[in-house]
Amino acid sequence: HWQDSNNTEDNITAFTISPILSWHIAGAQRPLFLEAGIGGSYFDKTQISNRRLSTQFQFEDRISLSWQYNRSSSARIALGYTHYSNADIKRPNDGLDFFWLSWALPF
Repeated sequence: HWQDSNNTEDNITAFTISPILSWHIAGAQRPLFLEAGIGGSYFDKTQISNRRLSTQFQFEDRISLSWQYNRSSSARIALGYTHYSNADIKRPNDGLDFFWLSWALPF
């Protein structure tokens, strides 16, 4: 769920399924991973603020670096980029872009 920071009543919600591939790229004690995935999303609306998506279905592309900062825990901190677009199935196709920071603890 996202909302426009200038107008909190302007928001959009998505259901997303995206398989993520993870590659160990450095470090043994505190490993660093490159993660990437392509999936699909269903949005409840086709517009947020001045961004027009045209279709409720959107592809999701994501890439991130994650760091397992503690050897005794599988928790990770990740910095990533995600892009949503309908791949020009219908125009306009403004898409949405997000840079994000997350903390995850697998269970």
